[in-house]
Amino acid sequence: MTIDYRKDIIDLMQATGSDPQSLKQSMIALKIISKIYNQAVLGNPPENKNEVVKIAEKADQAVKNEPEIKTENKLENKTEIETKKENDENTVEKIKPKKTKEELEKEKAKKEEAAKALSPTVLKNKNKYATITPIPKPVVKKIIPVAKPKEKQYEIRRKLLGAEAVDENGHSVQYFNEHLTRIEKLENGDTVTLLDHLNDSGNRPIIKVEHHAKSFAPDEEIIEFGPAVVHRDSFGLYIKQDSNGKNLSQVNPEKAILYLDMNTVSHFNLHENDLISIVWRVSDPSFIRVRWRYAEAEVTIPEKKEKPDKNKETEKHKTKGRHKSLLHQLEKKEKQSSEKQNEDYASR
Repeated sequence: MTIDYRKDIIDLMQATGSDPQSLKQSMIALKIISKIYNQAVLGNPPENKNEVVKIAEKADQAVKNEPEIKTENKLENKTEIETKKENDENTVEKIKPKKTKEELEKEKAKKEEAAKALSPTVLKNKNKYATITPIPKPVVKKIIPVAKPKEKQYEIRRKLLGAEAVDENGHSVQYFNEHLTRIEKLENGDTVTLLDHLNDSGNRPIIKVEHHAKSFAPDEEIIEFGPAVVHRDSFGLYIKQDSNGKNLSQVNPEKAILYLDMNTVSHFNLHENDLISIVWRVSDPSFIRVRWRYAEAEVTIPEKKEKPDKNKETEKHKTKGRHKSLLHQLEKKEKQSSEKQNEDYASR
């Protein structure tokens, strides 16, 4: 009968560590296992099971006693090293020379002078706070300079409604509505300086405006008509003349009367007698847009001068002539009466 002991040896090897103590223990275990298995294989097994148990117990005792011996040796070595250190320290202390009386007196005098230099409050609190609060170390803070926001200049291009800022390549950077355009007085060709970051409303803030307007291209030229007076008839609100009496047909060849659609009326909240401004391009005069509705304080309509009536003037001239002739007749009568009185009078 053969016994397969390979698995047991593999388990033993896996449990064995790399340190010399575990290697030695596994070696003892292998020797014991080989003896037991050799006796079983060779046909010379122990007569009783008690003998096998005794052999195993002896092996366990040998394994247990091995580390104990080592630990005792280690402890002995530690005690020896500690005693050596103590002896060395004592020898060093013995070797140090003692200070003379003159040196001790000098040290005391130095301490007394240093204590006199300190104020009494410091001396009181010296021993009190020496162990509690250590002296704070000086901390140097690095001040990081804040980078200034970048600024850039853009050119203005006026639109029918509002304006836009354009970069060097002609791309639109930002749009300004008509209200902001009129506040900043932006015209075609002006340059604006904008910050490079966006504000809460999603626009770049305007830093500076430089006015040097230039004319439009011939096809892109914009014509503004106004302030024009809004009138009403049965068809709705319309524009025919501006506040100075100039007709729309004199400026725009396509339109003599412009009727306003309901969208623009509701958007601008237009009523009769309101003043508005309309615009169009020279290339497309039929496409007209309402640009602005003026407030009452913005524009004052000049009063129309009434033409003088010719009939009234002729009547005035006639009356003046009549008055002159009557006055001339009265003057003649007064002269004649005065002459007669002089002739009839005789001195006494």
